[in-house]
Amino acid sequence: MTKSSCDTKKDDVTKHYEKQWEDYSEKEVIGRVLNLASVLDSIVSKIPIKHVEQILDLGSGPGIISLRISRVLERNPEIKVIGIDISEKAVKIGRKVVNEMDLGTSIQFIRGDCENLPFQECGYDAVVSNATLNLLEDKNKAFSEIARVTKPEGYVVIGDCIVGKKGCSTEIDSDDNLWSKCVSGAPTMDEFEEYADKAGFEILETRNLTDEVSRLVKNGLWDWPEFTKYNLEYCVFKMRKG
Repeated sequence: MTKSSCDTKKDDVTKHYEKQWEDYSEKEVIGRVLNLASVLDSIVSKIPIKHVEQILDLGSGPGIISLRISRVLERNPEIKVIGIDISEKAVKIGRKVVNEMDLGTSIQFIRGDCENLPFQECGYDAVVSNATLNLLEDKNKAFSEIARVTKPEGYVVIGDCIVGKKGCSTEIDSDDNLWSKCVSGAPTMDEFEEYADKAGFEILETRNLTDEVSRLVKNGLWDWPEFTKYNLEYCVFKMRKG
């Protein structure tokens, strides 16, 4: 894959999500947090909250996971969450939401590239992410960056789509229009495990939430019709840095 092709995919993803979040109000962001609560809690519950102070929300959008973590922050205000997303509009609306909820001292958002994280080494006790990894072209680099900013023995919890047993049709593998819709860039389970291993992560637990995500999509609670159309699966991976 050439750099030009990678840049094109990144531009397409940015444009797609700039358009998506442009249509969201602060109220709709809160609604999304509630709609996806079952999946978000499956991610958040894997974080050893008692042992963390700094959490990175990778591909945060307007803060869907970060806001879900806010329930814990109320009990432990010392925990800080930094969300990073490539969409400027997502970051802006996220900032508005946390300010309105008076969470601005606990949750912060910045615009940035998940493949080139603007953070120091070993700065985070935990990293979380939902439906973001599949959007990144260079997944090995993304995992390497996650490992770089995670403290030794730190935890990474990623919820994302993968190509399941039924698989995706060969036609979509090269369809760039489906990349920004979380389809073409979905890894297989073997590929995910290989990325994690190369970056020095031990996968402690894997939970398949395909049925739950399919239910949310079918009931109109998650605007992701491509998930069921192309027979994707969704898993939550709990990992630890060696």
